Amino acid sequence: MLPDWHTWDYRYSGLFVLVALGIAPLVAAVAVMFGGPIAYQATAIVGLFAIFWAVWQALVLHVEAPDVQVTLGVVGVVLLLGAYRVRASSRS
Repeated sequence: MLPDWHTWDYRYSGLFVLVALGIAPLVAAVAVMFGGPIAYQATAIVGLFAIFWAVWQALVLHVEAPDVQVTLGVVGVVLLLGAYRVRASSRS
């Protein structure tokens, strides 16, 4: 799916995907399950990573997978809004 001009080393993008979209969501899920102090921040950060990766794929890598990118972007927005809403409701 990557364009012909793409000659980068896959280690860096793969490491980003592994950490930001693999390990970080697991940490956020555990924090939410156990009510950790970083639960809201971790969830919001995972949402930002998802949005960032969808935009990066479209604008920089020129990957044409709109179904995946839109879904990933929507998931990121939902995580951001969910983290904000839960945090706001817990303060009151």
